[in-house]
Amino acid sequence: MKAWKLLIAPLALLLVVCLQINALAGPQPVTAGFGSGQNPHVTVNEDVDVAGATNAVYVQAYAPAEVQDKSASAKINGNVTIVNTNPISGVYAEGRNGDATVEVTGNVNAKSNDTTIGIETWGHAYDDVGKAIVKVKGNVVAESMGYATGIDSYYGTVDVKGNVTAKNKSAGYSSCGISAYYDDSIKVGGDVTAESPSYTTGVDAWTDRITTINVAGGVFATGKDTAGLYLETVENVDNQNSELYVTVGKGVTATSPSTNEEDYNQSPSRAIMFCNQGDLLKADITGDVVAKSKLGNAVGIITAHNGELEGPFSTGTSQILVHGNVISDGAGVALDTLGENTNVDILVEEEIKAEKIGVFVRESEYAEPNANGQTKLTVWKIQKNKDGNVAETISGAAKDFEKEINYIIKVDQPSAGGTISIVGDNGAALRTEHGFAVANEGDKLIVKPNLDANTVIAAAYNGTQALAKDSDGNYFLTVPKGGGVDLHFEFKNIRNQDEPKVSPAKKADSEIGLEKGVSVNGQKLKIILQDPYKVLPEGVQLKVRYIEPGTARYNELLAQLDDTHKVENLMFFEIELYNAKGEKISGEIAGKVRLLMQIPDGWDKKDLEAVLVMSHADIEFEESVVTVDGVDYLAFWTNHFSPYGIIDTMSDADGKSPATGDQSFKRISLFSIVSIFLAFFAFVVFKRKEENDIA
Repeated sequence: MKAWKLLIAPLALLLVVCLQINALAGPQPVTAGFGSGQNPHVTVNEDVDVAGATNAVYVQAYAPAEVQDKSASAKINGNVTIVNTNPISGVYAEGRNGDATVEVTGNVNAKSNDTTIGIETWGHAYDDVGKAIVKVKGNVVAESMGYATGIDSYYGTVDVKGNVTAKNKSAGYSSCGISAYYDDSIKVGGDVTAESPSYTTGVDAWTDRITTINVAGGVFATGKDTAGLYLETVENVDNQNSELYVTVGKGVTATSPSTNEEDYNQSPSRAIMFCNQGDLLKADITGDVVAKSKLGNAVGIITAHNGELEGPFSTGTSQILVHGNVISDGAGVALDTLGENTNVDILVEEEIKAEKIGVFVRESEYAEPNANGQTKLTVWKIQKNKDGNVAETISGAAKDFEKEINYIIKVDQPSAGGTISIVGDNGAALRTEHGFAVANEGDKLIVKPNLDANTVIAAAYNGTQALAKDSDGNYFLTVPKGGGVDLHFEFKNIRNQDEPKVSPAKKADSEIGLEKGVSVNGQKLKIILQDPYKVLPEGVQLKVRYIEPGTARYNELLAQLDDTHKVENLMFFEIELYNAKGEKISGEIAGKVRLLMQIPDGWDKKDLEAVLVMSHADIEFEESVVTVDGVDYLAFWTNHFSPYGIIDTMSDADGKSPATGDQSFKRISLFSIVSIFLAFFAFVVFKRKEENDIA
């Protein structure tokens, strides 16, 4: 037998052993970098499914000095899955002297009995210049019997198109959806969910530089000690800006399911916690902010140090913007009004609904008076608690703070026909916060309509409660404790409505309204005011004064009348309204009333006009002639009281010269001018002809 044949059996046995070892080892992790046997750029066109390793995908950009391109990358065209009993991460990217990039077209799943991280980034590792970048088109899931984190980022850039989920099933261990430290940029296209029997955080962000986190979906955290968002900035020691920006597209919910009364202090639920000792902290939430706790130990929005008497206290500018409701089984908002240089600005566009108290205000002996800062809350409505309070301190109602709350004033504008303005008691426009008109508890608000001539307010409401009118006839209301002002109106178009029935014989009858008689050249004329829509206050008085021709007031009004009127007859009246206190009602009123002015004898009913006299800008009306008890009236709708003129205009059929006294002729007709010109022209022609004949 030849010698080589003796080697067949041992070689075959060795091959079998190698194959078995390889089978036991299973699929190997994907690595990219500059280590021994590594490629800096790797592409895998299949799923990566790893068991027993520390990472499924590991990319480290740490190149030798002589290498020009120091970047490293791995692209996985599939899913990434890793299972182990020891600490693991599904994807790990470390940028040192080059950028480390990982792209996954599928999902990332990591599961372990120990610390588990879905995506882990470390940019600028060891104070170097490289970035750590991870992009995942699917979902990221981290499940653990120990600590679980969906995204754990240090100086990283992470973009996940799907959801991020972190689940821990063991008591004593925490879970966190997103953990971001230092200088990060994180985007999630879906929801962020964290669940644990112990401490749980949806998003935990800490920075002394600039960090941006954008979650398109909602943030959900469920655990014994829970925070939906935990946001903190600290001062940058290198004099750089320290700023944190967080946006959430579909609300934040924190839930503590514990029912054990002994766990009360150990099982709080807080939807948003924040402490800003840097420059700027801003959270912008679309949707509701919800804090659930079966023990009632819940807060919707809270300063992170609230309850820690020694601080630290916020020193920078913090903005928490909620475009929805804040709902809590305990307190809605808990904050500090003391703390040097603190500037806290909280907006809740809808309602704060809290079982215990809407706003809890904490004052601490350890805090300096807030002389250089401001704590500001803007909200549409705050639900009152069983004691009738909307804000409290540890010792009772926080009445001073209640009066500082800015309540959003909602106004349902008409779809057409003008707008509605709300002004203060002094007539000034309301203050604005975040683009909303606001007022404080106890402020008087007045409705000022800016409607076209044919539209009137038929009724005004705050919610379902009808508004009253003040002595000037304006709809008004006083901002109640807790706010909730939501104004809407019923409008009527008066252009084609039926003529209201009147009965001048019944003076002061509700149908007729108000009537005044004035003497004009020996004839007594009646002026009637009708208020069918009840826009005027109770007890209103009508005063009418005829302005005699030739007086200074008559000449003043005549000079103000514009030159578009071809006047045959003219009268001026001062028509004024006074409230029940005898105070003059000036300017426009909140709605339209109807004036009926008796037509003088001898005036042409076909040529009548009514004008509100203003300096060279007369306001004209759609008039009609009505006959009541055999008397003719010129009728029109108005919302303003000032000098009025009634004009009998000259038509071509009148054919008479302008009258004197109370009759004024303001315009020389074009016909007269032409006639004079033709006569003068004929005279000149005649004289020339006569001179030629003599010559």
